[in-house]
Amino acid sequence: MEDKLLKYFQRIMPLSKEEIEGIVETMTIREYKKGTVLLREGQISTEAYFVLDGCVRQFYVVDGEEKTSNFFTEEQWVINLNSFRLQQPSNHYLDCCIGCKRSEVRIFSPRRSIDAGFRVF
Repeated sequence: MEDKLLKYFQRIMPLSKEEIEGIVETMTIREYKKGTVLLREGQISTEAYFVLDGCVRQFYVVDGEEKTSNFFTEEQWVINLNSFRLQQPSNHYLDCCIGCKRSEVRIFSPRRSIDAGFRVF
């Protein structure tokens, strides 16, 4: 499964052996069942995800009713950028609407890891 993420990066730009090793060392692959909530409204996002398979749904709750605003499928990044980058509470939910495997790239979380990654690469 990690090959899918590496191929994604290599389509954007060639990776050195050191860069590949750095990505692999920070990668954790997890499986989630349908209905698993990854991020709740009001929670501060600390993760960036890459969908290996399955589907993640972004939605808001308006007057007690769920309103879907986006779907993320294979080879798409899932992140609440404002919450993650600015450490602000999320204004939406993220859940797995189909059982999925996500690659959690730890280099993006927590903040000090981002800074360390920039210094190395």
